[in-house]
Amino acid sequence: MRNSYEVRAQKFIREFFPFIDGCVDFLDYEEATWDFMIEHPHRKVAFDHGMTRVVFITSDYVVKMDYSEENIEKFGGGEKEIAFYEMAEREGMAYLFAKISRYNYCGRTFYIMPRVTGIDEDRWEDAWHYMTDEETDWCLDHNLYDLHCKNYGLHNGKVTIFDYGAYDEESEEE
Repeated sequence: MRNSYEVRAQKFIREFFPFIDGCVDFLDYEEATWDFMIEHPHRKVAFDHGMTRVVFITSDYVVKMDYSEENIEKFGGGEKEIAFYEMAEREGMAYLFAKISRYNYCGRTFYIMPRVTGIDEDRWEDAWHYMTDEETDWCLDHNLYDLHCKNYGLHNGKVTIFDYGAYDEESEEE
């Protein structure tokens, strides 16, 4: 029986960690990803980054890691996504989001998600276009605002949002 994507992601992190240990900025992480694939040619890892996080994308999971505290309030980070997902679960809206889980290894925190497919960077519509009025209202009520085409995928016409760290936490307190 095949292990879950979370178990496989944890194994990947343990294998990958020596390559990223000491990385500071996203360019370091990108170079480390290439070095890893040279040493492990059977492993295909795509790299991406945003303002606060780096992302390592593999066959059926992704690993996110915060690398810059500077913009976390505005653009979000792993802990903000954890908090948001937990709130979405409590309020019955978690089905809109890729599940996130935390994994600590060697003093670093990694965030694991299933890989989302159906991402179309040529699609001009934001996620709102594919959501019901109730789903849209819920996201707006919680000040989730960064739902452009690179932050969600579609599967059978249904939205799966995988970058949901950019929201205003004050809405949680209301």
